[in-house]
Amino acid sequence: MSDRFEYAVEGVGDFPLDMLRHDCAYPADEESVAAIMAGLRWAASRKRSRELLQVRLLSHRAPTSERWRSFGWTVRASRPEPE
Repeated sequence: MSDRFEYAVEGVGDFPLDMLRHDCAYPADEESVAAIMAGLRWAASRKRSRELLQVRLLSHRAPTSERWRSFGWTVRASRPEPE
């Protein structure tokens, strides 16, 4: 039986959308969807300054913290959730 991981990532600038595919992750709530949308390159250039974004994610795999870091984003919390 696999675990479910809940974690948050924080960063400034473009959201690394491909990391969702890479980590098999999806937004944990509506606020996280909105933060991802705000952090997309086309939206960021029109709607916001370079503010820190926090996105909560869920996955059946642990996050790849070093890969997130390579995009300038940091994994802030990670814990397996019981099924």
